[in-house]
This record gives sequence, structure tokens and C-alpha cells, in this order.
Amino acid sequence: MRLFWARGFTATSMDDLVTHTGASRHSLYRDFGGKEALYLAGFDIYRDTIVLPAFAQVEDDGASLATLFDYLNVRIDSAERLGLPGSGCLIVNATTETAPLSAAVAAHVDAHNALLRAGFAKAIATSAPYLDPEEADELAGTVLTFSNGLWCLSRRVSRADPLRKHVATFRRLLEWRL
Repeated sequence: MRLFWARGFTATSMDDLVTHTGASRHSLYRDFGGKEALYLAGFDIYRDTIVLPAFAQVEDDGASLATLFDYLNVRIDSAERLGLPGSGCLIVNATTETAPLSAAVAAHVDAHNALLRAGFAKAIATSAPYLDPEEADELAGTVLTFSNGLWCLSRRVSRADPLRKHVATFRRLLEWRL
């Protein structure tokens, strides 16, 4: 997972995976069937151990717009601790690098994005109960797009301040809209 996260799918060779994991090429093919299956296993581990525990606060009953923005800021804090520029988000990286070329990766990305969008929509609906569900979902799609762009930018900035400023501006815009 960490190797794919840092380097991407294309730049990670089977030789790199053998060296990094300590497993033989034969065992990687036997256990996973190939590089893409190993990548998808890493994708699932990343989602389950990094994204979902952090995102749980947004999915909680009573989560609000404030919770949604706390989630984004906590993720920025984490990226800052890991060092910027960083590896971004493995799933966002998969969105741009691998999903256009692989139906299996695209399906994983789409399922993940649907989960995030639903959580964002729920938090928006809690903060603005007067919105109809379709409008909350549309705004959640915009939050998802912003979030994905934020993680792309985290791969290019050396400090977290620009990321935090973008989040603060986006929050003001969304609050103004609501």
C-alpha cells in the first residue's frame, strides 16, 4: 500500500514490490494474481485503515458542516505530520492515474467516492435541513470535488497553510450558500 501510495501504480514495478514486501515474485502472483490485484488490496487497506476511521466522524448521526470541515483539517494536519509535499491520497491518485485505464480500479474509486458523498450529504442536510435531498447531494458532490483537489494540491505544496486557507475559503462559500 505505502509503495503504491508514494510512487503510484505505473512507477511501481513488480521488482519494487518484491523488494519492498520481501515476498517472492511467485508468491505475489500466486496470492494476488498480479500487480493490479495487489494494488486493489492496498487500496482496500488504505481505505479501511486510513480513510474510514477518519471519516467516521462525518458519518455519525448529528455530524454537521463543522464536522465535515474538522475532517478536512484533521487530514491536513496528518499530511503535515507526514511531510509536505506528500503522497496525497492513494484513492485520489488512483482516480487520476489508474481508474481511467482499469474498470476494476474505477469501480473501487466510484464506490469510495459514493461513500464520501453520502457522508458529506448527510452532514450538509443536518446543517441545512431545509434543503431537499437532491440539493444536499449536489453540494456534497462539490465538497467531494474540492476534497479531491485539496489532496492533489497537497502533493505540490511544502506547507499546510495554503491548504488550510483553501479550506477556510471553501467553508465560507458553502456557509454563504446555505
